[in-house]
Amino acid sequence: PIPVKAIHVNQTINGINREVPFQIEDWASNYKIPLGLTNNASVFGNRHMLVFLVNSNVSKVKIWWNGSDTATQTPLAYTNKHFTYDLTQKTISNGILRLKIDSDNDDPFRIVSTRVNTMTTATAVFMRTNGKYASYGWSEPMYAVLNGTVRAVLHHEVEWSGGITNPPCPNVYAHIVLTLPANATYYTYQLRLMFINSSRSRTITDLYPIRLSFSGGQPRTENGTANGYPIVSTATGLFYNFSTSYSQHHWSQLNSSLTRGAGIMFTDAANQMLYFFDAIAGNTTGALNVASGAIELCPVTTRASVSFTYPLDVIWYGAVVTFDGTTPIYNSSNKSGLWITVEYPPTITVTTES
Repeated sequence: PIPVKAIHVNQTINGINREVPFQIEDWASNYKIPLGLTNNASVFGNRHMLVFLVNSNVSKVKIWWNGSDTATQTPLAYTNKHFTYDLTQKTISNGILRLKIDSDNDDPFRIVSTRVNTMTTATAVFMRTNGKYASYGWSEPMYAVLNGTVRAVLHHEVEWSGGITNPPCPNVYAHIVLTLPANATYYTYQLRLMFINSSRSRTITDLYPIRLSFSGGQPRTENGTANGYPIVSTATGLFYNFSTSYSQHHWSQLNSSLTRGAGIMFTDAANQMLYFFDAIAGNTTGALNVASGAIELCPVTTRASVSFTYPLDVIWYGAVVTFDGTTPIYNSSNKSGLWITVEYPPTITVTTES
């Protein structure tokens, strides 16, 4: 057993080895529900998550522990240098990006992300089913991590007041987890729908876990790749799956200028989850729905509805980026951008040392 207080993290950054900040979190339900930062008197186990930041300058990460009985936890594991918050205003900031929960009671669950130095904003609304948005509800979100060293974490269970009735989609629950990393212009989402076994019929005609809007934004959407680079479409409409084994659409963004806008991005695995309901529908129904000023992640669209009564537990992962004078998802002038992180995620090799 390894005491949490004994753990350290080193990184080789541009050839120089040094200790770096990290945090250890408690999670439940097979890492689906965040609980908070781990007490330093704990022993590291299978409900803990060790979190640290990496970028393209990092070539090696070493996780090690001090075996001394008198070891104390390094301040790099608990010193907050990035995050501020105001729970009355429902805001969390990493100094670069500020998130505000712009909802109360029966409002849809809405996040406004703002670039701190330019006040550029984008708005995300979550969990629409059969034309009805889930409401914020009458309880507050759980701010699992506010004073983190490398990220803030919150989660919330939203609900459909009066149920989803047109058409009926009974016995469904929704859970949202958001993280805000340090030094980032994006936040990540984990959007979970839990369908309970139902004796009543259940039909979904549209399902939009997230809708992102950006005023004046013109769409740019990945529509496949050529020679390792995205094929970028400026079209609007549904971008659905062209093949059962091919991920076409890892990102879409809305630009008001070359380096100002907002968008969403996700990995291969998350791209395939966009098409989760295609097999149930018997047709391609999952898609990105792209319009001028808005992007919708739509596992069920007007292309085909789905009906089922059996239980399902489905999660969509991704990130929402708000950029202004910073790195966009895709820069059309030189093909650079954050798209590389989801199209070509880091390759990791794990070794042990003694």
